[in-house]
Amino acid sequence: SFADHTGPVAAVAFAGDRVVSAGADSVLRPWTPGGEVKPGKPAGGHTDEVTALVAVPGGAVLASGSADGTVRTWEAGKLAPGRTLPPLG
Repeated sequence: SFADHTGPVAAVAFAGDRVVSAGADSVLRPWTPGGEVKPGKPAGGHTDEVTALVAVPGGAVLASGSADGTVRTWEAGKLAPGRTLPPLG
């Protein structure tokens, strides 16, 4: 269940030993593959719905895309923020 999100979930990615979900609440949340909340804080930073989430091979880095026009990278193990790519155009 993705009950900890405050809105619909739009994206899910497998990253190492965890599953990460994101959606309308603009927050990334870590889970175990069995559905339990993974220790660690949810990660925020987007100002609008997260619509895309992908992990690089090996699962060490995630990238999230948002309706705010930005793409953000994250260190997947701690959901620590990396770079923010600004909107194009």
